[in-house]
Amino acid sequence: MLRAIASRGALARGAGQSTAVQRIIAVDRTQPATLFLDGRIEYVRGDYEQPRFLARMMGTTTDSVFHLAALGAGIGSEQAPADLEVALLHSFDTTRALLQACRYQSLPPKLVLASSMEASPHAGPWPQATDGLCAALCELLVVEAARRRIVDARCVRLPCLVGNGTCREDLVLQKRLADIAAGRAPADAAQDLTTGEVAFLDEAAGAMLDAHERPQAAAGEPQITEVRGRRVRIGELIAALAPAAGAGSLGA
Repeated sequence: MLRAIASRGALARGAGQSTAVQRIIAVDRTQPATLFLDGRIEYVRGDYEQPRFLARMMGTTTDSVFHLAALGAGIGSEQAPADLEVALLHSFDTTRALLQACRYQSLPPKLVLASSMEASPHAGPWPQATDGLCAALCELLVVEAARRRIVDARCVRLPCLVGNGTCREDLVLQKRLADIAAGRAPADAAQDLTTGEVAFLDEAAGAMLDAHERPQAAAGEPQITEVRGRRVRIGELIAALAPAAGAGSLGA
């Protein structure tokens, strides 16, 4: 996401005028050992479910927010679902804190929420997994905040993202890739297709930037975009992820 913002260089503000990106604050609980460095980026580590912390970071003139905390909220260690309280803390509570900080802005900021296709009701009357539940709850909070003109919101429902461990399928894929690299998999394993639809991190970042640049909906309600993934061969994943591993890719 940081690479995509820095590369684009300018974003549309609320009134639609393109404005140069002058400052990017990257807030996360942890930071990877290798960071993407750019003179406009400030890395801040902290527990961002605390409203006062986010309010200090954002000040009163933040134009845009790209919110990634809803991704992988239900994923715990060793592919087991995280404790529900932890999942809600990292997604629902964090989104509430962020929206509270948005109240202090001089103008409603553009908010792009990275949601999940699992939040979609297509598979049933409600989400079928903890990840989808947390993402759907975040979407509902953003919907209400948009109605109240606290934010100018867009929700982007993403498929499984390859390479950052925010869905169970990606964890399984990472294990398969490790088995192939270690010679533990059949010789033709690289020809297998992914079991579900996936997308790469740069594609997801591009979709979020595209959503940011769209005009505000007339009714003020958030626009919900569903990004369709695709099934790809395991060998394609190996080729695509090799450069990212060397460059120190960023987690969400």
